[in-house]
Amino acid sequence: MKPFKELENLIASGFGAYVRSTRHEALGVGFYEIQLVNCKLYMFEKGVLIEWPATQEHVMYADIVDIKSHLSVEVFSRASEDRDLNIFLPLEIIHLSGVFALEVQLLVYSRLLIVLNKLWGGDNV
Repeated sequence: MKPFKELENLIASGFGAYVRSTRHEALGVGFYEIQLVNCKLYMFEKGVLIEWPATQEHVMYADIVDIKSHLSVEVFSRASEDRDLNIFLPLEIIHLSGVFALEVQLLVYSRLLIVLNKLWGGDNV
């Protein structure tokens, strides 16, 4: 698998890791995982698996309806003003059966959003 530049940047920044020998019956081969505030997110060739403290859920990329970002100029301005990068924002994966609301750190947010959008859009890893 050819990695995204954004995944390489995330790993180099200390966020997440490539996974080896991970296979999911519906999602195919896994290639990346990242610990978020409220869950662990695993990326597979056909979808994502989210491991919550008490359960696991997955969704195929084809079943995603929208990925809603809460990133804005105001968020960056506030972080800059406060000199605080330890800010967490919701990232919503809206799918045919509901919504996964992930809490994502500002430092990771845009790169993770780009990767998820590329995967949802059908770009190959």
